[in-house]
Amino acid sequence: MRNLVRQKLWGGRWLAVVALVGMLASSLTAAPAQAESKYPSWDDIKSAQSNEAAKKSEIQKITVLINDLTDEYLAAQADAQTKLDEYDDALTAYSDGLTKYQNLQAKAAAAKTTAEESKKKAGALVAQMYRSSGTDLSLQLLLSGGSQAQDLLYKLSALGQITDTNYQIYESAINDANLADSLSRDAEAASNALADLEGIAKQKYAEAETAQQNAAAALQAQEDNEDRLYEQLAVLENSTASLIKERQDGIKKEKEEAARKAREEAERKRKAEAARKARAEKAAAAAEKNSNGGGGSNGSSESVPPTSSGSWVTPTYGYISSGYGGRETVETSAGYTSSIHNATDIANKCGTKIYAAAAGTVVRTGTSGMAGAESIVINHGGYYTLYLHMQHGHVYVKVGDKVSKGEYIADMGSTGMSTGCHLHFGVYPNHGTWAYWGASVNPVTFMSARGVRLGVG
Repeated sequence: MRNLVRQKLWGGRWLAVVALVGMLASSLTAAPAQAESKYPSWDDIKSAQSNEAAKKSEIQKITVLINDLTDEYLAAQADAQTKLDEYDDALTAYSDGLTKYQNLQAKAAAAKTTAEESKKKAGALVAQMYRSSGTDLSLQLLLSGGSQAQDLLYKLSALGQITDTNYQIYESAINDANLADSLSRDAEAASNALADLEGIAKQKYAEAETAQQNAAAALQAQEDNEDRLYEQLAVLENSTASLIKERQDGIKKEKEEAARKAREEAERKRKAEAARKARAEKAAAAAEKNSNGGGGSNGSSESVPPTSSGSWVTPTYGYISSGYGGRETVETSAGYTSSIHNATDIANKCGTKIYAAAAGTVVRTGTSGMAGAESIVINHGGYYTLYLHMQHGHVYVKVGDKVSKGEYIADMGSTGMSTGCHLHFGVYPNHGTWAYWGASVNPVTFMSARGVRLGVG
């Protein structure tokens, strides 16, 4: 149904364009008949010839009428173009809204499928846990989202009844369910907004159609009366209609040129406003993306501390936005990133908590040599771990501090060469000193070998 409406509106826009240039003038209604009373008759002209005062009065009256015909047509034409622009803007907004709605619909459907798969995985683990330990764990509660589900996970981890790997599976199921629900609501809101945009487009189309009819009627009135007025004025001025027409054509061209310049200036302002609005929307979208950790995670900045039966835990919760190894360079506000990525990026919303991946000693903090990015380096004996891009003022350890596995050390941010909130997590073999471009290993492989899965989305 909406596609049919859109096609009809596009068809209407074409009709509006055609009518605007006068191609439909012959099929539109001319000026009302009662308007004829304002024009002098030939009897009026004949009577005025014998009286100088009456002649001057008629000359002035006819000159004003001729100028009014031109002014009325130019004003109607300008109004028709303005209404057409407004309709075009409304149609563009509708088209953009339709695209947004369709994209959200597709994302919501995909998220629902993912959530169902995550739910099945979590359900299998729930059943296994119940069989092995008799723990009364409700899958419905687990996937209910919000604080209850997080509290349940925290209690299970505190009691040692859940491994870090299983924790991440449950966390992923919760996030996937929340994301699917959020996208469904967004799609519904986009559908409602689309209906409003469709109504606005229809209204603007009707206004543009009326304005084009007015412009055509003004043009018809000009064509119907100008020649007669030229002849009457020529009689009163002892001139010829062709000379009068030539004079008036010069005046008309001056007015048309002034109207053209005014139109160009209005169009320039319109485009500048549209560009400003586009920049503002782009900035708002970038801010939203930044606040949501790159636009792909529904994780919480209040994630409970990670636990595991081994010596290592996940350093944060989120999804892997960039893997280890070669990649395309990315332009950021601080410059271009390297084509070699010696870490794994885990994205989430700004402020998501970051934890020490293992027990160790903090050997580095600050932004020096890190292109403005807040950094932490921890020595774990055989390995160093690097944490990068945290928020300024949200690093809670200093050089020399002893940290335990899973200790809360910082909040996720986007400082330095970054396009969105995430943790750049690197692992380096300890060969005596740490260097950013020193030997590193793939964090995903390294952590997986220790029973820890990076990323939960």
